[in-house]
Amino acid sequence: MSSQTRCANCRAVIPADADVCPECQQEFCPSCHAPLDTDDVFCPRCGVEFAVFCAHCDKEIDPDAAVCPHCGEVLEEEGAADDIVAIIEQPAYEPPNQSDEVEPEPEDEFTGQCPACHTPLFVEDGYCAACGATFCGRCGQEVDEDDEVCPHCQTPLFFECPTCQFELTAGTDICPNCNTLFPAFCSYCHASLLPGTAVCPDCQRPVQASQRRTARVIHAVQVDMALVQVVACPDCGKQFNPAEGDCLNCGYRVCPACQISLVDGERFCPRCGFDTARIKQAVCPTCQGIIAWGSDECPHCEQLLCPECLTAVTEADLTCPGCGAEFELLCPGCGAAVGVETAVCPQCDLAL
Repeated sequence: MSSQTRCANCRAVIPADADVCPECQQEFCPSCHAPLDTDDVFCPRCGVEFAVFCAHCDKEIDPDAAVCPHCGEVLEEEGAADDIVAIIEQPAYEPPNQSDEVEPEPEDEFTGQCPACHTPLFVEDGYCAACGATFCGRCGQEVDEDDEVCPHCQTPLFFECPTCQFELTAGTDICPNCNTLFPAFCSYCHASLLPGTAVCPDCQRPVQASQRRTARVIHAVQVDMALVQVVACPDCGKQFNPAEGDCLNCGYRVCPACQISLVDGERFCPRCGFDTARIKQAVCPTCQGIIAWGSDECPHCEQLLCPECLTAVTEADLTCPGCGAEFELLCPGCGAAVGVETAVCPQCDLAL
């Protein structure tokens, strides 16, 4: 069995871990799969930062550098520098040494810049304190301060939180008054969602705003090129690294990228789109043995699993009962896709 991932731009089938669509060449954030421009140095949706590496010596360089400071390679020539890549792999947490510990970054990172003066700011705020410009928190275009609807994308510039009736600007993903989250991604199929979407257009699952607690970052440890963040569990207070799994004390789930709470059954963070399949270990739903994410069979009890969400499945299942992922049946001899009722593989003539 295998699952399919589609390009958000042209809907072509692409590998689940792809950062470039093979059909339309659209680049994507490896963390949340948001479309990227070639010169982006951070993801405008989830905030993950990228690094640029010299194609000659593989060392990190400044995105604007014309010559590699390490090997002297001229970078202005086409193909001299590698594409931007995201640093999202988080190694296992180890107790920090004093020399390794760094100050944790703020839980919220700037999500863009003012369209008038280019000052970094939170786009969803809809206002630039530096120059006084007002803009749409949805599309980022400048608007008149008296506008109630964005003239560019027709999005209402203000709305009331359905939980506490606090007035919010368009583009706000979480209410600062009551912590109600307005999902930007489907938790099950990763489809991008417009504000107010009630049903996911791709998997037809209901989408609901819900109150979510946020884990507090206690400290961050620089390990090689990755920043490992250790958080305090919002439920029991114990410290843990969400990139390794749930809280070991009470099982509380936290998104490793934006630290909001996750509920059972959610593979993708509804706020930033983080794919929890990147977490290194999981538990078999049948025998409770430790297994790797992406497994289609438990190595301990041989239970068949959905490689997308690790729900237990049977050989007769064509879709996952947990996340709705569609499966392909593959010939054990040549790996070709075959139909459910196919008796002989059309590629290698193996009896099925």
